[in-house]
Amino acid sequence: MKTNHLTQVLSLSAVLFALAAAAPAQTLVRFESQPGSKMRMDGTSTIHTWHAESMLIGGFIELDAALVEAPEKAKPGKVTGKGETFIAVRSLKCSSGKAMDAVIATILKTPGVVRVYQKGELSATDPLTRASFLSYYDGRSGDLKMLGRPYWITSSSTSTHGTGHRYDTRVPVILFGAGVRKGEYLQSSSPLDLAPTLGFLSGVMLPDASGRVLTEALLPRP
Repeated sequence: MKTNHLTQVLSLSAVLFALAAAAPAQTLVRFESQPGSKMRMDGTSTIHTWHAESMLIGGFIELDAALVEAPEKAKPGKVTGKGETFIAVRSLKCSSGKAMDAVIATILKTPGVVRVYQKGELSATDPLTRASFLSYYDGRSGDLKMLGRPYWITSSSTSTHGTGHRYDTRVPVILFGAGVRKGEYLQSSSPLDLAPTLGFLSGVMLPDASGRVLTEALLPRP
C-alpha cells in the first residue's frame, strides 16, 4: 500500500471491465482501463464470505496475443497475462457489513465479553487495545478482537497473557541500592525505562534507548 498525496491507493491484480485495446508489448496485448471501469473482489475469511466493489482510478491488464486474436480457441487452464489496478481504498464498498454485525452481536451475547473490536477500532493510545494494536499482523491476525469483562479470562487455562484492564497492566517498580532516592513515586513509567535508568546509575549512556531515566527516584549526582 502506498500514499499518493492524501489518497490511499491499493495496488492489486484484478479483472478490468470496459477495456480499450492498446499496442501489443511482445507477445502480450495491453488493455487500459477507461472512465467508468469497475472492479470486484471476492474472498472468504474464517467467519464470512465477502465481496468488494469500486470504481477504478487506473490500471491495465495484459493478455496473451493468441488469446486476444482467437478467444474461441481458448481452453480451460492457465492463461498468460498480468494486470494492475490503482483504486482509492475509501471507495471500496464491501458486502460483509451485515454479516459481520451479526457475528459481533452473537459474540457479545457470550458471558464475560464486554466489547468486540474490528481492526480499524484498535488504537495504540487506548490502554484496552494497545497490545492488540501493536501485535496485529495484517493477513494473519483475526478479524475480531474480544475484550473480556474485568476479572474474567477468555481461556479455560488458569493463566493467560493478560488483558488490557488496568489491574493486569500496572505493576510496581521497586528500585534499591546506591543512587536511589527513598520514597514512593506515582509518575508514569514503563519496563522500557529500566535499561536507561540502570545505565544512568552505572554511568553508561544509552543514546538510542526507547525509555526514559526515572530521575524522580534517583539522588542527584555528586
